[in-house]
Amino acid sequence: MPTRHDYFPEPAMEAQAEKPTALIPIRVEFETETHRIRDCFMWNLNEVLITPESFARIFCADLDLPLTPWVDTIAAQIRAQIEDHEGIASTYLGADAEMSEPEDETPGEEVNECRVILSIDVQIATHHLLDHIEWDLLSPLTPEEFSIKLCTELGLAGEAAPLIAHAIHEEIIKHKRDAIEWGVIGGENARDVSGAAADEGTPTVERPRDKSGQSLLKDKTGLGLAWGRAPKDGRGPKPLKSVWRDWAEAEEFTTRFEVLTAEEVERRELERERATRRDRKHRVQQHLLATHLIGSHQTFDLIMDPTADDAVAAGIPSIADPSLPLIDSYSYHSPTPTAPGPYILGVDEAGRGPVLGPLVYGVAYCPVAYKESLEELGFADSKTLTAQVRSSLLETLCSDPPNLGWSVRVLSPKAISAGMLRRPPVNLNQQSQEATVLLIREVLARGIHLSEVYVDALGKTAPYEAYLSSLFPDISFTVTAKADQKFKIVGAASVAAKVTRDALIEGWVYEELHVPPSAGGGDRDENASVQARWAEDTGSGYPSDPKTQAWIKNSLDPIFGYPSLARFSWATIKVVLEKDAYPVKWIDDGQASLIKAFESGIGRDKDRCAVAKDLGLESVGML
Repeated sequence: MPTRHDYFPEPAMEAQAEKPTALIPIRVEFETETHRIRDCFMWNLNEVLITPESFARIFCADLDLPLTPWVDTIAAQIRAQIEDHEGIASTYLGADAEMSEPEDETPGEEVNECRVILSIDVQIATHHLLDHIEWDLLSPLTPEEFSIKLCTELGLAGEAAPLIAHAIHEEIIKHKRDAIEWGVIGGENARDVSGAAADEGTPTVERPRDKSGQSLLKDKTGLGLAWGRAPKDGRGPKPLKSVWRDWAEAEEFTTRFEVLTAEEVERRELERERATRRDRKHRVQQHLLATHLIGSHQTFDLIMDPTADDAVAAGIPSIADPSLPLIDSYSYHSPTPTAPGPYILGVDEAGRGPVLGPLVYGVAYCPVAYKESLEELGFADSKTLTAQVRSSLLETLCSDPPNLGWSVRVLSPKAISAGMLRRPPVNLNQQSQEATVLLIREVLARGIHLSEVYVDALGKTAPYEAYLSSLFPDISFTVTAKADQKFKIVGAASVAAKVTRDALIEGWVYEELHVPPSAGGGDRDENASVQARWAEDTGSGYPSDPKTQAWIKNSLDPIFGYPSLARFSWATIKVVLEKDAYPVKWIDDGQASLIKAFESGIGRDKDRCAVAKDLGLESVGML
């Protein structure tokens, strides 16, 4: 069946054609039950005819994917990236201005350029292209023109040119973002290419400087002094004296093109995922720094204090101190919304199945009157979203405190294991129910009037729904499978839980190696050896994941077992401990008779052990 496209009247297309083009790089990535889908393309910010939703429908039709839930997933990813890049891509840099320079220019005079170093790292099927190029952000040359010329010289065809152009667009966006966030361009105190204030009547703010008097902000952008001035002191990109580079720079700027083996392709995939996480952390850190930098040298020194680096890098409100190990379970609550109720609330979790790490329950809530607005924010089942999109959606969840609230309950692996191994055991379903009930009680205690609560199914839906209704008779409960796909408020709760758990796993601090400052350094060599063994990629944490299986195999200590990251109550861990760890024999002369004494009786003495019968003990309902 042919793909159904949208067709527009000629006047509408002519009006669209008259609009300026502002391209931003978009990446779409998600996993179905059978495939991993990944695509990259450019999106015109000024496009009004094709919407992310209509594009997503065509995308799904071309790949024979079901419209539900993938249309919402793709559209949400596109909208999140549009929102992320919109302010950067629309910033005018004067690229269409006259680029000619006066013939009598002398060294050290102001120049009309902004040169940056772009790192091009592209995988084209089983080929890897790596290159470094120096790019002028003010040049009218487009990435598309450059990539076509580069592909011609390298003999590349097919999808190579658009992939390289997309990579260049991503690098340019990154440099523009750095320049804007650090005040080099844009903003009320930005300077134009001639070095003059943007408005003659606008006073400039003194930026933080180092001991030599050089601006700290420009050094952090990678632009050096190339923005609007020649590098008089040698900092920043070198002056262009010739079209030929120095031989000493040949290694750095040589184009590399190599064929990858299957193992190298898999390794690069892991590196790409890690680089994405690092870039996300870096952007959060830069955003926080830029927010606090208001010209105070003292403020800058405080933010750049290395001891605070971990907290800044995490950027997840639900993790109070990422430098401390997770030992006990805890709850986090966002600021309480102030909009009038009643409110709806969604409940979902992240981490029920894994053998490693915490289980995180999340709730999100908003006024009933806010439902329509919530539909447009892009929330969905967190498992169908990329890490970058989930982080962006958590920022969205934090962006409207009067209307949006969220909370999480983090169950530590130690608490999960303790509950399931106690007698009588508290299974995972019971612990999950307790976490859900606790979060609802805590939200109600904050003065939120809840009228509707939507819960992702936990086993059989009817008994669980009846149980919750009996505890909270004034609230209408809906317990259903795939609630995170059916209700946006549950999708928001899913995002809160997933982002929190992922951040905890990624930055896991091992309790066994953590030494409080007051206790001294401990045996650093031994700690480093153990840390190296535990530092392997844990994978998804699910017992079926080969990476998780490898971590379980390599991290076992035959005497002490596993660190507290592992859930000792899981059969996966129990089997390995029984098979490969040293056996423990408890020596007690009267052990056999002691066990016999506490065995349950039979007949009339059923459920009563011998000790209880001999001592005349009976169960009582109350005292």
